[in-house]
Amino acid sequence: MNDYRTMKEAKEKGTRLSNKDAARDVTWTVDQMLEELLNLERRTGARGIVLVAGSHPNDTIAPTCIGSDESLSFVSSILKLPPASLASKFEAFNKLKDKGLETAAFAKKCAAVVEGINDGLRNITKKPSLRMEYVDYEKRIESGEGVRLTGWPSKCPFRAPSNAGQGGAEAIDSLLAALRANTLRWEIIPADEREVLVEKYKDAPKKPRKPRTKKSTRIVDSDNEDEDEDEEEEVVKKKSKGKVAVKNKAKSNGGKRKQETDAAKPSPKKSKKNVGNASKPTKSKPAQKTNTVKPTAKRKAKPGGLEVDEEEEDRSRKRKRKGPTEEERSDKATQKALERLLSRRKAKAQERKAKAEEKAKDPKSTPRTLAEINGEEDDDSSS
Repeated sequence: MNDYRTMKEAKEKGTRLSNKDAARDVTWTVDQMLEELLNLERRTGARGIVLVAGSHPNDTIAPTCIGSDESLSFVSSILKLPPASLASKFEAFNKLKDKGLETAAFAKKCAAVVEGINDGLRNITKKPSLRMEYVDYEKRIESGEGVRLTGWPSKCPFRAPSNAGQGGAEAIDSLLAALRANTLRWEIIPADEREVLVEKYKDAPKKPRKPRTKKSTRIVDSDNEDEDEDEEEEVVKKKSKGKVAVKNKAKSNGGKRKQETDAAKPSPKKSKKNVGNASKPTKSKPAQKTNTVKPTAKRKAKPGGLEVDEEEEDRSRKRKRKGPTEEERSDKATQKALERLLSRRKAKAQERKAKAEEKAKDPKSTPRTLAEINGEEDDDSSS
């Protein structure tokens, strides 16, 4: 009987051996809970919502939100969330609450302590940009400003709250409580004590300044910079002059082409009437428009003053392309097929020629002429 009870307790309260067994147990239990909720609503009219999700990062339990249709409508209409997203948010809360929420709260507490200490220091010294110094506290704050921070908890080490490290949550809580209770506050140091502190740190060696880099100690020669600027301006002017010269050259080449085309045209013939009646005034006909011969290919000028044919550039680009085009491949394939066909025909012609030569050499295979056949018949008749 005792064994049965222990087995039953282990089944109800014992941990599962694997994540798969735990997920199977959750699925079966959620189904039973949903059935009980629906039966409860039928019996009493009471409604409920159940959220189930895992709490460990390695869990394979699917987050679920169960309940009747009327109860789940509360989630979508009031919370403005589908039930599945609410279940996933609940899962994220379970898995990240130990890390994310606690670290966020710790950071907020540290910021509150730092802000409280700095605000008190600025109020008592009337310096809005002053900040607390934990390393050189006696020299810069007590001796330099003449104020002192009193009521620091004895259990907390005197250092910046951001450097509390692990296990510093209790120290931050105690500092925050002391600030709120006004036990941790700033006070003005008496004049005689401050004089002692000033004399103490008067002859103290100053902290050496960090040496500057080579970039900051570089000597700048303004004359050389002016010369460099003048050289740059001259280069820019030369480039602009070169561009203008290229444009003028292109225009002059265009005018020369037009003159050549006009000179190449035949001159209009004089009519006989005008030759005979040279003295008579003739009506001048309106000049007909001459169609100038356009260049076949467009030319463009390069910075060096040279003209380059665009068609030649296109051809060179095509040559530089990797791999032949489809047309070139098809042309090569047809050419190879023609070469094969011609080679076969040539081989057959050579075979026929060789057979003909063999027949010509063999006398039995040579055909007899009509005269030879008639001569044989005459010999037979005479005999």
